[in-house]
Amino acid sequence: RVHEFRVQREDDSQFRWVRDTVFPLFDQEGRVSRIAGIARDVTDERRWAEHQSVLVAELQHRVRNIMSTIGSITLRTRESATSVEDYAQRLSGRVMSLARTQALLTRAGNVGIDLRGLLNDELSSTAYGEGRFLLHGPAVMVPPKAAEVMSLAIHELATNALRHGALRDPDGRLDVTWELREDAQMQRWVDLRWVETHATRPGWQPPARRGFGTS
Repeated sequence: RVHEFRVQREDDSQFRWVRDTVFPLFDQEGRVSRIAGIARDVTDERRWAEHQSVLVAELQHRVRNIMSTIGSITLRTRESATSVEDYAQRLSGRVMSLARTQALLTRAGNVGIDLRGLLNDELSSTAYGEGRFLLHGPAVMVPPKAAEVMSLAIHELATNALRHGALRDPDGRLDVTWELREDAQMQRWVDLRWVETHATRPGWQPPARRGFGTS
C-alpha cells in the first residue's frame, strides 16, 4: 500500500507531505512475519506539481487572451484595409508585433516588460538605420496584459511614422520620452510623448479617415 499524508514537525510550523509505502515481509514458509514500511518526504514534489498546475492554467489563460486579441485585430484590420494586399500587410505587421511582445514576456518570465525594451524592440524593426529614434525615461515595468496592448499602439505609431511621418524621410527624427506621476488617488501613471520631426511637405493635409492606428 502507498498513501500520502501531512505531518507537522515539532520544530517547524509548516506541514510536510510524506509518502508512506507499506509492504509485508514473508518467512521461509511463505507466511507474513512482519510489516515493513518506507517513508519519504515528498513536499518538494507536491509543491512542484502544484506549481506546474498553476503554470498550465496561466498558459491556457494567456493562449485564450492571445487568440481573442488576434481575432479582434483581424476584424479591425478589415475595417481600414483598402485591398487584399493592404490587408495582408497590415495584419502581418500587427500579428508580428504581438509575437515580439510574447517573446519578450517569455524571456522575462511573464512578470512584465521594461518599457524601454518594448519601445526599442518595436522601433528597431521599423526605423531602418541607426540614430533614427531617441528614447528617454525612467525604468518602468509594464504588466503582461498592458504590454500586449501597448505594443500594438507603438506598432501603429511606428508604422504611421514609416509611411507618413518622420521615419519616411532620411533626415526625420523620432523622440519618445516618458515620465511617472501620481494622481490625487495615489494611482501611478505613465505619461508617454511621441514627437516626430521632419521637413515640411508641400500640400500635406491631415488624414480624413480614422483607422485602427488612431483609435
